[in-house]
Amino acid sequence: IVASPQAVINNNQNGCIPLTVSFKGNLAVPDTSAISWSWTLGNGNTSALQNPPQQVYNSAGVYNIQLIAVNSSGCKDTVNTTVEAYAIPVVDAGADTLICRGKSIALSAAGAANYTWSPPNGLSCTTCAKPVASPDSLTVYSVKGTTVNGCSNLDTVIVDVKQRFTMFNSAGDTICRGSSIRLYASGASTYLWSPPAGLNSVTIATPLASPAITTTYRVIGTDNKNCFSD
Repeated sequence: IVASPQAVINNNQNGCIPLTVSFKGNLAVPDTSAISWSWTLGNGNTSALQNPPQQVYNSAGVYNIQLIAVNSSGCKDTVNTTVEAYAIPVVDAGADTLICRGKSIALSAAGAANYTWSPPNGLSCTTCAKPVASPDSLTVYSVKGTTVNGCSNLDTVIVDVKQRFTMFNSAGDTICRGSSIRLYASGASTYLWSPPAGLNSVTIATPLASPAITTTYRVIGTDNKNCFSD
């Protein structure tokens, strides 16, 4: 009666895709006869070597590995194990946004279990999913999301900051009654002049003024995001 070999699979491991695994076939009990090896590696590959080449698993999932060891008398042993390849998370840092300087906005990351934000400038926290951002200038925030299996991925979100502006306008002047003068303002996106008397428009940057009496005109300019006025 010839004993069957007692095969052992060493060095199987789990990990994130693309997962590279090295397999080694060993015997738990020494066997002096010639041993033939037959591997089924779960990714469509097979091998007749005791130690097959490294195997790559590109898709997440559980792969069944089988090793059959046969001695010279035809007695064999079959060993089974599994290798799990973990998916890389799809991390989403949210849509790019704009805030007025001095204001804040809540960011929100999704797709993983744990998060790390950088840079820390203007953030209420760097290891939470939803930090409050209050940057002073345009900032590109990067978030690294990590799953419970240790697989990670990155995403970024841009927080643009609308700054205060200074508006310029024309100096006063003197005209003859019945004459006109062109006023102007610059530095803003929209304008509102007052009083409307004697103006051909109160919402343009360069209205034509024809007042009947001495008049002090006032213009208020606002940026295109309605953050600030001057």
